[in-house]
Amino acid sequence: MFLTGGAGVGKSHVTKALYQAVIKHLNMRAGDDFNKIRAILLAPTGKAAYNIQGKTMHSTFNIPANQNLNNYKSLDSSRLNTLQAERKSTPNF
Repeated sequence: MFLTGGAGVGKSHVTKALYQAVIKHLNMRAGDDFNKIRAILLAPTGKAAYNIQGKTMHSTFNIPANQNLNNYKSLDSSRLNTLQAERKSTPNF
């Protein structure tokens, strides 16, 4: 999902609210481990990622900076394993 709009319209606020709602919903499911975070805050630019205390899509999925997200190919097994290891070792990943 992409949010668009000018500066100061509340994109970061909406993103954080949606993230909290997703986490709350996932943690209310019976039998689930409440310490497991299953959502990642991602943004297309560094400034946007900083504003939501998230990461950029490019850095998270190891996409070269000059590659368009529309032409992105699947992660190779090495990067997928690294992401899974980071997710398990980082509480708020």
